[in-house]
Amino acid sequence: MALVLIVLAFVWAGVVVAAVIGSAPTGGASIVVFDRELYSPGTPEGVWVLCGFAASAGLALAWAFAAWSRRRHRARLSAELDERWALRSHESTAEGARGRLLESRERELDEMVHTLTAQRDALLDEIAVLRASAPSVVQVPESDETETAVDRSADRAG
Repeated sequence: MALVLIVLAFVWAGVVVAAVIGSAPTGGASIVVFDRELYSPGTPEGVWVLCGFAASAGLALAWAFAAWSRRRHRARLSAELDERWALRSHESTAEGARGRLLESRERELDEMVHTLTAQRDALLDEIAVLRASAPSVVQVPESDETETAVDRSADRAG
């Protein structure tokens, strides 16, 4: 609907331009549109009528440009709003999926912690049993200083 009104405003501006151009040779004494004399009010009144026509055409064009600009602005805002809502929807979906993944991972990690805690406790129990059964001091035999040192350079080279 707005597009039709914009077109009508441009058509009206074209008719007014034709009236002003057609009435110029008469000095404004008569209103001539498309080589037809529509009205002959005289010189001062004809000039005022042409001025009114020109003002109405200017207002119509100004309204048309404003309507076009508003329409374009609304379309841009609508597109931006749609983009924001789509982004929020994707973020919300991703956040929900992330939450579900973390919940499942939390259960797995709890199970792992319980398993590792049980293994640690079992190992600590074994260590306690071994410490209780083993002597607290271990005797190491002393080496004889007269023994010759073993040459291990052949082992390293090989």
